[in-house]
Amino acid sequence: FRARPDVNSVVHSHSPAVIPFGVIDKPFRPVSQTGAFLCGGVPNFELLEKFPDAPNLLVTNGPKGKALAEKLGDRPVALMRGHGNTVVGGSVREAVFRAVFTELAARLASQAVMLAGAGEPSGIGRIAVNYVRAMGGAPHASVIAGGFKAAMPDAAFVNGTLAHALDFDNTWYPLN
Repeated sequence: FRARPDVNSVVHSHSPAVIPFGVIDKPFRPVSQTGAFLCGGVPNFELLEKFPDAPNLLVTNGPKGKALAEKLGDRPVALMRGHGNTVVGGSVREAVFRAVFTELAARLASQAVMLAGAGEPSGIGRIAVNYVRAMGGAPHASVIAGGFKAAMPDAAFVNGTLAHALDFDNTWYPLN
């Protein structure tokens, strides 16, 4: 509270949908308007970076709390690697709203990533799929989102391109 005069309420949770975003090296971005408060970025607090000898991931004293507040900065939410998240607001109502919709944003983002491999590829992914389809070859390996098999090197090329395109599309078109 000392670090943020605008904050009058803090919610900490072990939100099951949010925890995985704290352990991967990808930004946590909202995919719907209910997560708009996350658009400025969600910092990831790694307690062991500042406290490498900590016996657990709990914020149990003033120095650890100060480190979490520093990582949170001016943002409304901070992930806590392998632990959960901390959400702040100007009121109890705002903090709870943000906590609930952070969980929803995480579920929707996870579902979007899962569906991305199931649909028809677009952009550079479509070009790669069409190229490998045209090449033909022995059908030994599955092409993600292509619904067909191709020679192993060709499938590896397409699958790598599709994975890169998913990552590139996620970072090339920022939501804010």
